[in-house]
Amino acid sequence: MKSVLLIALIVVCCATPVFAQNRIELYADVNRSTCSIIEPISPPIVQVHVFMISTVNTTGVRFTAPKPACWVGATWLGDAIQQGLAAGNSQGDWSIGFGVCRPSPYYIGAISYLISNQAEPCCTVDGLPSIQFAYTDCAFIEHQLDPTKPLVVNPDESCGCQGGITTATESTTWGKVKSLYR
Repeated sequence: MKSVLLIALIVVCCATPVFAQNRIELYADVNRSTCSIIEPISPPIVQVHVFMISTVNTTGVRFTAPKPACWVGATWLGDAIQQGLAAGNSQGDWSIGFGVCRPSPYYIGAISYLISNQAEPCCTVDGLPSIQFAYTDCAFIEHQLDPTKPLVVNPDESCGCQGGITTATESTTWGKVKSLYR
């Protein structure tokens, strides 16, 4: 019995949560608050904002984020990076060097689309492997990226925003909130 308790204690103490920590995240806004685009939108030009999320500072990243087939009627217009140099584009093999070592989260830039309000429900835009699916740390060592946190076009109750870490919440009253600050 003691050995079972000892093993359980060791497992609990040594266990670490497994979260994707080195990844590309896609959002509908530059503030990282909206992970979905709901059509129709006016004007018909939308941007998918791309962020690098990492446990270490990074100097570059290589991936692709092509327009999915389910985003019917959307036309890729182009990419705009925040800072640095880019080779290729988001629809193929996209390599981006930031110029200097950047802390996380780092805003890479935006992918622009002209839309026609024909997207299928629950259409996801993902960052995917191109030739490589990697980022470079500040010592210029290349590491593999974890799966992307996608952007969802026309979400419904069955899909919503997927791939993110959710935060547990519970309902409360204004009095309970005020008591936290006494």
